[in-house]
Amino acid sequence: MVLATRSTTVDLVVDAVSRAYVAAVGTAVVGDDMTALDVPGRAVVAPDLGVVECVVDDDEAVADIGPAVSRLAAAGWAVTVLVPSARLGEAHRDLRGRPAMLQGWWIEDGSPHFGGHEIP
Repeated sequence: MVLATRSTTVDLVVDAVSRAYVAAVGTAVVGDDMTALDVPGRAVVAPDLGVVECVVDDDEAVADIGPAVSRLAAAGWAVTVLVPSARLGEAHRDLRGRPAMLQGWWIEDGSPHFGGHEIP
């Protein structure tokens, strides 16, 4: 099942991530303010793998997602925070010590591209 609501560059990222999980395991849940998991902003959840991918855009404060990252990890979820590549330095600073992986993203020629996973 895939649910989406906004049409932005973040949607391109969310759609690419959700398609990858659907192709791999058949399930991805996408949405805004995923209150069931207490995740602010956009997220892709692959429940069969125990994975939550939180997508940050240019307007969101990276530090705001820190408490949610810690809560999710404590509940057993593997968490990745996807941030615009130009904001990776900020994400490293604001999420240092949090139990998550970081991954940069950027849009090129209308398509999302992803960097490697990094430890904050």
